[in-house]
Amino acid sequence: MIRWITPRLGTDNYFEALGVPGVSILDVRDLVDKAGNPVDAVAAKIEEGRARLAAGETLVVCCDYGMSRSNAVAAGVLSRAEGIPFFEAVRRVLSASGEKSIKIEVLNAVLAAVEPGRVRRAPEPGRRRVLITGARGFVGRDLPALLAARGHEVIAPDRKTLDILRDTVELDLLVKESGTDTLLHLASPKLFTVNESVGSTLLMLKNVLDVCVQNRVRLVYTSGWEIWSGYAGVEILADERLAMDPKGTYGQDYPAIAPSQALLAGRVGVLP
Repeated sequence: MIRWITPRLGTDNYFEALGVPGVSILDVRDLVDKAGNPVDAVAAKIEEGRARLAAGETLVVCCDYGMSRSNAVAAGVLSRAEGIPFFEAVRRVLSASGEKSIKIEVLNAVLAAVEPGRVRRAPEPGRRRVLITGARGFVGRDLPALLAARGHEVIAPDRKTLDILRDTVELDLLVKESGTDTLLHLASPKLFTVNESVGSTLLMLKNVLDVCVQNRVRLVYTSGWEIWSGYAGVEILADERLAMDPKGTYGQDYPAIAPSQALLAGRVGVLP
């Protein structure tokens, strides 16, 4: 089914769009759905799409599944055809298609083709632009004010604004638009006592890592309180020197397989 972004620009699976009356296809299946697309090849696809729209064609951008590559290239075509900022074009594509599964590696290749001279704002000496995930949580709620008091610029979206479990593209756009140079990852699943929370925690971290790597952003990952959840005291002052003792879902022991071996135990880490 064609997802229409404008009355004359849409995206779809190649074989589903093939033969649909009144539309012409911009085939992007030769691009890869990961890092490694030559910027020149992406730019050529975008220019072809812009020219065909200008000639009055009704255009459907197609890849194998009608998701990542087609939507990313369609955003580039829309940006060029209507003369709008690339980030605005991406959000229009996301809104119209309802599709969140755009690989940010592909999106970054399209951005490089549409805005080849774009340079991230350099941070001022001694002043960082810090994006905090989980800034409404127990640990994160006091950090924005503390970091701002030290002269740093802080971006602290709530869960309703940015769901990093599902919205990798939105996180990527926010990092780019704000000029973030440091990402402090504190977010964790609301429900942490069910098995699903382990997978959600890992997926959130993977999404954050992907965005940081693509944008060369410094990541500060402090893990979560669960790594000390085995301590019996009601009051505890924990730092990296305190031995980890995770219990429950995040630190399940399986003595018959590996005694005292936690399935998931976080550590303080920094990605330069």
